[in-house]
Parts: sequence; C-alpha cells; structure tokens
Amino acid sequence: MVKGMIVAGCASLSIAMIGGQAAQAQPAAPAIAQSETEFDAFDQAMAAKRVADFGRRQHDPEALLVAARMLQEVPFRDKAAGSAGAATSPGESATFTAEGLFSEARALAGGDPQLLTRIRLAESAGARGVLSSAFGLGLVRIVQDVGARAIYGFAVQARGGTPLKIGAIGDVKTKMVMRLRDQNGKVVCLDDNGDYAPVCTFNPRASGPFKVEIVNRSDTPTRAVILSN
Repeated sequence: MVKGMIVAGCASLSIAMIGGQAAQAQPAAPAIAQSETEFDAFDQAMAAKRVADFGRRQHDPEALLVAARMLQEVPFRDKAAGSAGAATSPGESATFTAEGLFSEARALAGGDPQLLTRIRLAESAGARGVLSSAFGLGLVRIVQDVGARAIYGFAVQARGGTPLKIGAIGDVKTKMVMRLRDQNGKVVCLDDNGDYAPVCTFNPRASGPFKVEIVNRSDTPTRAVILSN
C-alpha cells in the first residue's frame, strides 16, 4: 500500500513537472493588433441610430436615452455646408444628434421624475465637452437642409486603401438615397433602400476625389445629418 502511494506520488510529481515545463515552453499569445482594439466612431454612430429606431418602435425612452449617450460619446468635427444649402447648427432641429435624441427620450418619459433627472444629468455631462476619447478625432459632420425632391452634392477626397464611410440621416419619415461617384462620374456605391438613413462604404484603390449625392425622394424637406469618417 505504501509502495503504491509512493509510486503514485512520484507519477503525480513527474506529471506536474512536465506540465510546468510545457507551460514554460508554450509561446506567448500573439499581441492583439492595434486595429482590433480601436473603436470605430462611424460604426458607433450607426449603432446609436439602430438603438434609436428600436426605442421609437417600442416607445421606449430608456432606449432613446442609451442612443443619445452613445452618440454623445462620439466627438465630431463640424463642417459648414456647401453652397447648395444653408449651413445649420448641429443641434438645431436635427433629429440625429445627442440633443435631438435626448428630446425624444424626454417626450416619451411621460413625466417620470427619475427618468427625467437621468436625462438631465446625461445632457449636463455632455455639455462639459469630450476631454479624451477612444475615437480619436471623431467624425466629420455636416447638418444640411435638403429640399423636397432635391439633391445635395459635395466633394470628398478619399485615401486609397482605406474604407470611406459616409452616412446621411434625415427626418425619420423621409426617404433618402445616397450615391457615391468617382472622378469619372461612375456610381461606385448606391444605397437606395428607401429609408431615411442611407449609408455608403467604399474602399478606393487609389487616393482621389469622389462626389457624394444625397437625394431626398420625399415630398417634404428634411434636415439631414451627414457623417463621414
């Protein structure tokens, strides 16, 4: 019995030693590429749009509050609109802004004092500004009036080998179309799904100019928030 215990003990010790040597010999896990750990500001903004859509369908002010906070976290570089329409303030009557989503959440809150307090606190936190962000410089944002059955176009300079992402978010009940044309006028991306928020993603082989066309197919004008990475 003692002999058996000694043999078993030696075997366990040998296995433990071998296991320890194997663990030491095992190569370290490869480091995660930096691109895998980076946040994509454009993707988060589009995710906020989907959460807002859910909140509207479900009449859920909590979802609208989450969407507003998601959008609030993304820094923006606001650009003036071109000559095709008057430039507007990003927070002025534009649905797809943190301010606009907070307003929708407040309207659905039904006078709930606790929820209204949370909305007010979230708004005041955003008013202090983004001191640091995982999203880098953030997104380029243009807020633009687009007339009924009208087209708003503008030029962008794309970098070769880097995905170009552009989204336009109009008023919820409008029907919007986006076209992306290369310097020869060829349409290289088209989003014509008939909803209010078309998106184009295109990976140009070489750097060069492109033209973005935002089409309002509705019979009413809309204020569109245009985002670009």
